[in-house]
Amino acid sequence: MSRLGDALIEHGPVAQDYAVGPGLSSDIRWVLAAELNELRAELIELRRIAALNPEDDRPEIVTLVGSTRYPNAFLAAGHSESLEGHIVLGPWSYVPGSDLDTATLDRLQHAHKHMIRMADKVLVVTVDGYIGDHTRDEIEHAKKSGKPVLRLDFRGEPAAAPTNEQGS
Repeated sequence: MSRLGDALIEHGPVAQDYAVGPGLSSDIRWVLAAELNELRAELIELRRIAALNPEDDRPEIVTLVGSTRYPNAFLAAGHSESLEGHIVLGPWSYVPGSDLDTATLDRLQHAHKHMIRMADKVLVVTVDGYIGDHTRDEIEHAKKSGKPVLRLDFRGEPAAAPTNEQGS
């Protein structure tokens, strides 16, 4: 929080008399005071929310990257990370056998780079060590963004989506 924000909260509601300046009309002083009071209320609410949800209590965010030609590997990795209590982001729009147009692919790649920046760590999902050009670009983007990059390599793609005894 900035010193200005701290001062605004500690000062209390701003009266019209405090929003003075040479040549400012009463209407302008009233608007300035109202705006400052609205900002003060928003800052107080943000502090309240931050106190209820401390950042260090947030689950770790993991973004999966890799070739979408191996959807079961992504499902297995996502399942495993979810069971660890992590928030899992990844290219979930994969539809086997579909050909996506260039505009759609560009939108998905743009969104995926944002997922990488949102992550606490990036998990590269590979099958038999395969890393394609897009995955290389995403790894480079993650490293430039300062994200730890880990790797999970499957020997052959998993046969089916994972299950567990609880049925979740």
